[in-house]
Amino acid sequence: MIKFVIPDDAILRELDANAPIEQVREVQASHGKDIYTVAKAGMQVSLETWAAIQDDKLLCVVGLVPQSLMSDVASPWLLTAGVDPKLLMRGTRVFLDQWRKEYQVLYNYIDARYEASLRWAKWAGFTIHEAVPYGYEGLPFHKIEIRN
Repeated sequence: MIKFVIPDDAILRELDANAPIEQVREVQASHGKDIYTVAKAGMQVSLETWAAIQDDKLLCVVGLVPQSLMSDVASPWLLTAGVDPKLLMRGTRVFLDQWRKEYQVLYNYIDARYEASLRWAKWAGFTIHEAVPYGYEGLPFHKIEIRN
């Protein structure tokens, strides 16, 4: 069974230590910082942030940043701890289903080099747009979005 907890500093450090290299590259390209720093900052601007844990193993940390408090548009973010993709899919289905009920548009950007993340976005029902320069390094990123 997957449990969801509010991430603490130890969880963020575990996330940083176990992140797949593609994710490390994506975060560097988009924000110019390490995963721990970006996740900590993400928690500060997110309406909610959760860590998904199964059998004492961290699956991911997710958050949701609304465009404004009155908006029906929000940006979900997800950082994985390098786990089996099937476990990650089960963990992410829970929060995505809830957020889709609350917001008309969910969107974010994925590094074009991060194929596993793009596969996850497609599986989760996101439309994947053409890659455009984005973020700190201006590398190609795909905008992903779900419109209800």
